[in-house]
Amino acid sequence: MTAVVNDELDERLYGAFWQKLQQSKYDLIYYSLHFNNCIKISRIIKYTIIFVTSLATGAWMNWNDIDWVGNTCAIIILISQAISAISELFPYESRKLELRELTAELEPIYIGMENDWRSIQNSKISNSEIQELIQSYDKKQAEIKRHYLKEDALPDSEKIRLQADEKTEEYFKYMNEEII
Repeated sequence: MTAVVNDELDERLYGAFWQKLQQSKYDLIYYSLHFNNCIKISRIIKYTIIFVTSLATGAWMNWNDIDWVGNTCAIIILISQAISAISELFPYESRKLELRELTAELEPIYIGMENDWRSIQNSKISNSEIQELIQSYDKKQAEIKRHYLKEDALPDSEKIRLQADEKTEEYFKYMNEEII
């Protein structure tokens, strides 16, 4: 172990690494919440289409002798099938795939950071090694994030931000209790 030369630098580095750890966990939670939201939207659209199509088909079968009911039901079925076909092109569909892959790539980096944080807490890592770790994690995360959501942006959602804040705070509260 390298001796600590500057206690102030040491505390600043500890703080910087801790904040980086918290931000990384927040990002994972934030992306996961957006992913869950995309799944929810997809399911709502699909279930609505199933419901409307079934309802229109049933009405058509029951009242097919009334011209305007049959025509209206046929139009409703046609529209719902068109929406079903183009729903795969909606932005949330591409976000689903990208967010799943993004979180899958960021998760191992976060786990590595958490392991390194434990080493930092146990004074097993020197100041220069902490600086190198921070730079290394910044570089890895930037490289991964650069590959995703190029043609799209996540919609700004206050609700998701607040949920991510709460879940991150809760996680670290539990993590700190586990350490103590």
